[in-house]
Amino acid sequence: ALYFLSQKKLIKTLVFSLLVAIFHLPTFLMLFLIVMVNNLKIAGLAILLGGLVYLTNFQLAIKPFLQPLLTMNMGNGGSFYSLTISFLLTLLYLPLAIYGLKNKSNLRPFLAGAVVCLVWVVMRLFFFNRFFITLNIFLIFWAAIGLKQLMDKYKQHLDLFQFYFAACIIFIAAFILKTGQPLINKQLFKEIKSFKAKPQATILSVGRANAAWLLGWTDYPVIAWGYGGEDKYWSNEQWQRIFDPAAAEKIKLFKLLPQPVYIFLNDTSLNLLTDLQQPPCFEQKSLHFYKFVCGIRL
Repeated sequence: ALYFLSQKKLIKTLVFSLLVAIFHLPTFLMLFLIVMVNNLKIAGLAILLGGLVYLTNFQLAIKPFLQPLLTMNMGNGGSFYSLTISFLLTLLYLPLAIYGLKNKSNLRPFLAGAVVCLVWVVMRLFFFNRFFITLNIFLIFWAAIGLKQLMDKYKQHLDLFQFYFAACIIFIAAFILKTGQPLINKQLFKEIKSFKAKPQATILSVGRANAAWLLGWTDYPVIAWGYGGEDKYWSNEQWQRIFDPAAAEKIKLFKLLPQPVYIFLNDTSLNLLTDLQQPPCFEQKSLHFYKFVCGIRL
């Protein structure tokens, strides 16, 4: 869409903008802002067509997406590096990107994309960590242009560029080997996948990172703090009491949940929340799943 926008081809820009709207609404929001900086007319048509895609399914597609904007929630979903580390990692190609920005007026939409994403991330607006990935794409795009310009300008020093490529490959490989690890181990994944309970059962996840695995690989609603649509039974204060080892009256809080409820305790929680593993109210079903058995919902 941005390429055709840079070529001033209205119809093709709208077609690809509509495809973005169909496949991923947050990306369409960013695309709309970028297009708006370049051409208000196209932006208006794009938002009109994109809106029609979701109009018939507002509650499912639009309302959950607008909720973070309305509440200006600065929290992060998913697993991301901190912004400091993320920006430090861009130093491998950021100078090249800055160099590549020179004298490229025909690529103005891509410059606008980098600026819009940078402002979004720096201001820490909703989903800012997710949009850092988009910012990275624009930086890599401009870095490739900058690298090509430098290689054309200094052809007699191509050995320096070969050294740069080798250094980047070594750094990337070392970084992956040092920090890369499975998001979930095989045994835990197998336990989640094989979990079975009554059809009306609910799972309580005390670890937000585990909620996605439970949602994806079990057939039951998952309650997790600040994650998904089932976080509606406890207030933030009540969640904090669950995580406080010294807090009393946790049994009353569990009775507020739909029954039967199964608690999923990850390896960290098994060591910290030992009170959620004790009889007579908590019955162990597997290594990480415990059933609350004292409960009649109030």
